[in-house]
Amino acid sequence: MLKNGFTLAEGIRFLGKVDERSKQTYEKMLGQLQRGDQLFEVLHYHGFDRRACMQINFAAQHGYLDETLQHAGDYLQKRSEDRRTLLKLCQYPVVLLFTISFVMVLLNQLLLPRFEQMYQSISIRPNHHTQLLLHVMKNIPTYFICTMLLLLLVLLMAMFLLRRKTALQKAQWFGKIPYIGTYYQLYMSQFLAREWSFLLKKGFAVNEILSMMTLQNLRPLLEETAKKLRELLKLGHSLSSSFSHLQYLEKEFAVIVQHGEKSGLLTQELLYYSHYCMQRMEEKIKKLFFFMQPLMLVFIGLLVIAVYMSILLPMFQMLNRF
Repeated sequence: MLKNGFTLAEGIRFLGKVDERSKQTYEKMLGQLQRGDQLFEVLHYHGFDRRACMQINFAAQHGYLDETLQHAGDYLQKRSEDRRTLLKLCQYPVVLLFTISFVMVLLNQLLLPRFEQMYQSISIRPNHHTQLLLHVMKNIPTYFICTMLLLLLVLLMAMFLLRRKTALQKAQWFGKIPYIGTYYQLYMSQFLAREWSFLLKKGFAVNEILSMMTLQNLRPLLEETAKKLRELLKLGHSLSSSFSHLQYLEKEFAVIVQHGEKSGLLTQELLYYSHYCMQRMEEKIKKLFFFMQPLMLVFIGLLVIAVYMSILLPMFQMLNRF
């Protein structure tokens, strides 16, 4: 709408007419803007995504608001699509898992105790394989509860330890987590490359960009990152060398900055690199979804086989006995 000549106020009024259910919200947003509040503050107040608000905050500085809003909208839409895809991916396996869990409860409560009674009544000792299978099937609920408690304990310990760390230390830690850290590094590299590209394109100097990052209050990580970069620059490090000390970014980020400084095309190279990071992140998410469904189905298939074997093995053993 902004690209087609609408002002921000006209766009919000139009959305209020189209979406009657949220009309009061849009009117309140207009009132806040008329009082002088920044757009990112208004959106953050009404519960919009904090990352999108951060992008709009920088857009207020570099002026590319229409492009930033489009990019933020694409990001939110893509995130919503990924959530729907993940939900659809999990629906069938989750239903199967609950069904199998119900069958296993019935086995533990009804069938397996009768097998044990039959073994005792006819003085048959089950072989080792049957004993192991019956033991596993009988104690699966206990194993499951213990595993969940262990994971919960690890999560609580991690949260407790992270509470004592600064935002920058947390980001460095997230960036080192196997596999998950790759997504985090790609997202943060894409975000910083894009925003720095727009700000440099608008003519802001490095010190001015660092000041903007320091003064914003939406993301403490960016504030601490700016302070860290400023300290390194004061010690005589180049901009590319300073970025290489940020372990929550892709290693290529510093290489791109170094090459851009030498070629004089830092603005264009950072923007291209941000698109490249976004493309890689989307490809990795697609691969993850493609890998998850077969893995879940294989796990459920093994449970089904275990259920059948826990029924059939004792029966075959008793038939062979007679």
